[in-house]
Amino acid sequence: MRKLHLSLLAMAVFLSPFITSLGVQHFGGLGKEGSFYPIAVGVFIWLIEILFLKKSIHVPSVKSIYCFYGFLVVIIFSGIVNLFDILELRFQGDTGIGRFLVQTGTMIFYFLVVLYVYNIFYEEKRNPILFFQRWILLSLVLAGTYSLFELGKMGGNTLSSDIITFIDRLFRGGEANGIVEYFRVRSLAAEASYFGMYTALVLPWVLGECFLKRSKYPSFFFLILGYIIVLVLFSFSRTAYMVMAIEGFLFLLMFRGMVWGERKRLVIFAIIFFTGVGLSSEFIMASLPKVDVAEVYESLLSDNNLSNVARYGSQLAAWNIFLDHPLLGVGYGMYGFYAPDYYPEEAWRSVEISMWATNGTGWPWPPAHSLYARVLAELGGIGLLVYVALLISLFCAVWRCGTTKDVDRIAERRILALTMFGIVLQGFNVDAFRIMPMWIIFALILVVASKGREES
Repeated sequence: MRKLHLSLLAMAVFLSPFITSLGVQHFGGLGKEGSFYPIAVGVFIWLIEILFLKKSIHVPSVKSIYCFYGFLVVIIFSGIVNLFDILELRFQGDTGIGRFLVQTGTMIFYFLVVLYVYNIFYEEKRNPILFFQRWILLSLVLAGTYSLFELGKMGGNTLSSDIITFIDRLFRGGEANGIVEYFRVRSLAAEASYFGMYTALVLPWVLGECFLKRSKYPSFFFLILGYIIVLVLFSFSRTAYMVMAIEGFLFLLMFRGMVWGERKRLVIFAIIFFTGVGLSSEFIMASLPKVDVAEVYESLLSDNNLSNVARYGSQLAAWNIFLDHPLLGVGYGMYGFYAPDYYPEEAWRSVEISMWATNGTGWPWPPAHSLYARVLAELGGIGLLVYVALLISLFCAVWRCGTTKDVDRIAERRILALTMFGIVLQGFNVDAFRIMPMWIIFALILVVASKGREES
């Protein structure tokens, strides 16, 4: 059974590029995540082993686990405090109590995922970080091959366009049947910004293979890194641009001694090489219609960009909800019921805001466009403090764990910490907890921290 669980976890990491892109109508938003299915099967089998085969459960021995417990307690209390209001809520065919129970149930499932992944990796003698690294890098085979045809389509290649349309119809569902013209790189994710979230997961490991003497073939990973840079540039995604810039800077800061001190010539070569890649891509993009890289950066703070209007309007609505319910918010999962009454006046310029505020079946549920804004509105200041404490405790746990002087193990843990920071960045793009790699990373950190504590 151990090999089966490891295979399921490997498949879950391997399918990480499928972020909110599967055309599955069951299981809510979770059903659109590629990593969900192998993880769900693994958790189901694990629970059967516990109930009927008396399999023991290992509970993490680090303080971060108390933050998980605390966050779940806050979620339950948010429902108790707001129970009478929740019972009266109706919007877009949903009831408040129904949504609260479903959302709370999915959060319990996420916590089970953490315990499941922790137990499987804790019992595994092999290095769990190297396991994750192997499969997240292999996931680039899926994402990179698909995106090769995306680039061909953007260049006007008819065969590439036909191949993309055929592949999309296999997994994107209704969207693909409409042959949506998507003139940006999004890889296997639902949209370009979600591809940026996948980049946050995979980029630290590629950088490690390039600069930290972790691979026998660094030149190969330099080509992979160059390809990722090209894909990010052609995604025209603010999320992808910022993720690449922030994680790249933090990587050089975290490993400045190893990178600049020991491999100075390699770094100089890399700067020249990737500058050439960027300039070449810029030259090519200048000849393409509909795209302008400069506009992508300018749009970050532009009031004329209606996407920004919708995003900032949603976040401001969350802030206004928090001001009226500062301690425990309006209840977990309840943001969408309140948002239409809290959108600022200027936000109504956006068609998306009007769609989200429409009270009828079939309309999209109002997003908060930021996980932190959503937590603030639904769980109040207490909920946000507990969640931020959870993130900080995990980061500190992996950064400080153990007393090893092994350079490779230190590098692995710091790359894992950088990936954890990528998870933090993801929270500024979406308001969902359903991204399965996030919970796998959380469990990995608990495993590394627990074993490091035992070493001490």
